[in-house]
Amino acid sequence: MRDQIQDEDDEVRHERAGPSTPSSYGPMHTDIVFSIRCHCSGIISRWAERSRNWPPPDIVKKVVTMGAFVTPVGFKGSEYKHVEWRICLNTAEIELLGSLNDKQIYTNVILKMVIKDVFKPAKKEHHTQSKILYFGWQRTIQ
Repeated sequence: MRDQIQDEDDEVRHERAGPSTPSSYGPMHTDIVFSIRCHCSGIISRWAERSRNWPPPDIVKKVVTMGAFVTPVGFKGSEYKHVEWRICLNTAEIELLGSLNDKQIYTNVILKMVIKDVFKPAKKEHHTQSKILYFGWQRTIQ
């Protein structure tokens, strides 16, 4: 498969990356993700009920109301990946990232750099980000 395809409208379509279909129009880059909004209250409620130091209760309440999306992306190597879907909590992740203080942001960036450059994981960056947010900051960095 070619890395990119250019059509007559000057749109350059890039190779699919996870659930997104990336393309470019000159200097503008877009990622289109087809998804369906869903309410997975069980998953979000279990996360919200965990004891934690971060995020603060007001952010937890806000995240709970955001819901989730499902996207038609199967597990690599799965016999049924053509019919599997992935639950995405991207709006919640954006809210959580927005609630980090400066030291948490710097720590997050350094962790991602170390994992990417030193350990060179087979998993994509969003898996690392999700784990950091899932496990949270057990001790709030002041």
